[in-house]
Amino acid sequence: MVKSTPDDWREAFELHVIHAARAIRACVPHMTQTGDGAVVIIASISGWKPAPRPQYGATKAAEIHLAMELGRELASERIRVNAVSLGSIFFPGGGWDSLREWDPRARGGPCGRLRWCRLAEAREPLSGSAPTATTTGFASDPPTSPSRR
Repeated sequence: MVKSTPDDWREAFELHVIHAARAIRACVPHMTQTGDGAVVIIASISGWKPAPRPQYGATKAAEIHLAMELGRELASERIRVNAVSLGSIFFPGGGWDSLREWDPRARGGPCGRLRWCRLAEAREPLSGSAPTATTTGFASDPPTSPSRR
């Protein structure tokens, strides 16, 4: 955190929280008009526990809070709001690459399967025509995740 700048914090907040709030604000009138809707905010396990890049974790915590508050605010409009907080996702140059270099056994573990497509699987039940009372948070952080090191 000491090496980050105020601009780093502003940029992270703009990218993660402000963009989400703008998109939701644009969709709510349509969802209100149809009498049904679902908002799924893609947060991160970094919003629940300390991790490297504190500005990222702070913005993800803000998204989780946003989902909780919007869930209360929009429930009377029959709009469900949920946050999905996944652990580390495999992508080239990400945390899994360094873990695989550090511990080659990680290649064979089930956690090596956590890819972007899994994000859609976690989100699907929350955005479909589920009961209108479904408002929750979902966190997934595999035991061998780089965020647990």
